[in-house]
Amino acid sequence: MPSCKGNTRYDFSFDRVFPPACSQADVFEEIAQLVQSALDGYHVCIFAYGQTGSGKTYTMEGPDNLDQETLGMIPRAVRQVFQGARELEPKGWEYSFSASFLEIYNEGLRDLLVGRSDQAPDLEIRRVSQASEDLHVPNLRCVPVASEEEVLKLLHTAKANRSVAKTIQNDRSSRSHSVFQLCIKGYNTDRALRCASVLSLVDLAGSERLKPQSKSERLRETQAINASLSTLGLVILALSKKEPHVPYRNSKLTHLLQNSLGGNSKMLMFVNIAPLEENIGESLNSLRFASTVNQCHIGTAPAHKKGGGGLPRTSDVGGGGKGPGPN
Repeated sequence: MPSCKGNTRYDFSFDRVFPPACSQADVFEEIAQLVQSALDGYHVCIFAYGQTGSGKTYTMEGPDNLDQETLGMIPRAVRQVFQGARELEPKGWEYSFSASFLEIYNEGLRDLLVGRSDQAPDLEIRRVSQASEDLHVPNLRCVPVASEEEVLKLLHTAKANRSVAKTIQNDRSSRSHSVFQLCIKGYNTDRALRCASVLSLVDLAGSERLKPQSKSERLRETQAINASLSTLGLVILALSKKEPHVPYRNSKLTHLLQNSLGGNSKMLMFVNIAPLEENIGESLNSLRFASTVNQCHIGTAPAHKKGGGGLPRTSDVGGGGKGPGPN
């Protein structure tokens, strides 16, 4: 990556680079196998990271006026999951699905599937029970879904409710992390098998450096966003180093996704880059973050699948599920 302001050249290596001419279908093809593994009982977590205005929301959701060509990763992933479930029916598998959509804004949680006036007060992350390590958000709306069309309606509702603000780069910059989660439960009575997993697709808030002219509200937003993104990087680094303490609780984002990070999940990160000279500083920051994450190997993910004896079945993480690729 050459800098137009001098002779400095920066070299980075990633799993895959998508040029601007790539279609949404081209991008999804790269993650299709990873998404499919959610039906096999693996937690799957897919992030979009990058500066404000670099195309993260377009990548994950698509534009406001969706068509078959511009569908983002969320609707394409959901379509594949439902198709895969139907194809497994002749083998005795039956699946049920439920979807939730929330945002994390200034370290507060907000349900994107209900209007502001109907929000449950003080959404918090809690353990499912004292005996369980699984986490959930009580009072978060979790909607049973059975088709791609039902999820698209939820996506439309969430998009309308998300916190946005005008920035220099983007008239409607997302100032929050949005987290779409599809909870999957599968049963095979003939083989006495059951599985449970969560497919998480996360549109991260725009990363950007603090600007001296930022007003107090924007300043607080930017500080909260940058601290949260920094914690995400530290968590991934701690997991790769097998450190005894992983700082999940330093951020609502990593705390919420604790069950979908680490050795019990498959993870992938898109890093979106705005190819303009004026964005060279932010682009370098994004690429450095991506390079650090890409060098982290977290380990083998066990499937959350149990047979008659109650023993989880495990499988190695396949290629394409370990790190980022600029988009």
